[in-house]
Amino acid sequence: PFSKNVTVEDGQTASTSGIYVALGPAPGDVNGDGQVTPADLRIIRAIMGACIGNPRYIPAADMDNSGCINTVDINLWYKAYAAFQAGQN
Repeated sequence: PFSKNVTVEDGQTASTSGIYVALGPAPGDVNGDGQVTPADLRIIRAIMGACIGNPRYIPAADMDNSGCINTVDINLWYKAYAAFQAGQN
């Protein structure tokens, strides 16, 4: 467990500790459907070369947070896909 200071709506600061689970899209879930599937890979491939500022750029596809969609993102997607599939069994 770890501690974290948080500010609540009334502006007061409180300290809390415990185990935290981050909820959000699974790494590799580019289309946001809650699954990591070949459909996500197709999106990454379709936007290869797109960088921040390009209307085709999708942050969820930029798996290494480099600012551009490239082959590194495809390799990371395959790892995310394998992990997601392993977690489904």
